[in-house]
Amino acid sequence: MRALLPLLAVAACGPVQGGFESGVAFLSPGMSASDVTAVLGEAAPQVARGTDPAVECRSYRYDVGSGAHAHYAHVIFRDGQVVEASDDHHDLCELDA
Repeated sequence: MRALLPLLAVAACGPVQGGFESGVAFLSPGMSASDVTAVLGEAAPQVARGTDPAVECRSYRYDVGSGAHAHYAHVIFRDGQVVEASDDHHDLCELDA
């Protein structure tokens, strides 16, 4: 992941909002699912889909220390590319039906 630091912009606001602990700060719009996996690791097997078949949301668990509740980063893809990402969620992604 350190090799990606110079290549990726850190977004303080906008479609990608998250910290370094979760890895979301290293994501940017337009990345592919395989790019995100290289940064965050494997997604949970459940993929949320809404009414638009081109949009899906994937959840990526990250460690926040022992004894803590599960934390997830949510990454929304449109046509296989990142459009939004955020962290500090306690449940898997859901999209409106």
